[in-house]
Amino acid sequence: MAGRPRKPTEQLKLSGTYRADRHEKNVDVVIKDVLEVPGKLIPPDTITDSYCIEHYQYHTNLLLNLKILTASDLPELELLYLTLQQCRQIRETLTTLDMLNNPDEYTRLTRLLINLSDYFSKIAQKYYISPASRIKLQLDQLNLQKSQAEESLTGKLIKRKKA
Repeated sequence: MAGRPRKPTEQLKLSGTYRADRHEKNVDVVIKDVLEVPGKLIPPDTITDSYCIEHYQYHTNLLLNLKILTASDLPELELLYLTLQQCRQIRETLTTLDMLNNPDEYTRLTRLLINLSDYFSKIAQKYYISPASRIKLQLDQLNLQKSQAEESLTGKLIKRKKA
C-alpha cells in the first residue's frame, strides 16, 4: 500500500502545522530551491544579434515574473534564440542573393530557412511565443491570480479559526 500522500509544504504553513525540523527537507521545497532561477538573466555569449538579445531579455523576464521558468529551461531557451538568430542571418543572405544567378544556393538557403523556422516554432510553443500559447499564457495568469486570491482567503479563514 502506498499510503496517504504528503501535504505540500505551503499547505502545512497555511494550516499552522509546519515544523522546520520535520518539513524543511520536503521534496517540494528542495526541488523549488534547486530549480529556481535567480533574478534577471543575462543573454548567453552565443547570442550576438541585438534583436535576439533584446527579445531574450524581455522573454526571460516575462517567464520569471510568471514563475514558470526553471534552470533546466535555460539551455532550450538559448537554443530557441540561436535558431532565431540563424533564421535572421539566412534571411539577410537571401535578400542579397540573386535568385536568377544562383538558383541552387537560393533553393538550399530557402529550404534551410524553412527547416529552422519549423524548429523554432516547435520550441517556441513551449515558451508562449505562438498565438495559441499566448492564449494559454493569459489563462495561466488568470488562474494564478485566482489561486492567489483563494490562498489569501483560505489564510484569513484559518487565522480566524485559530483566534
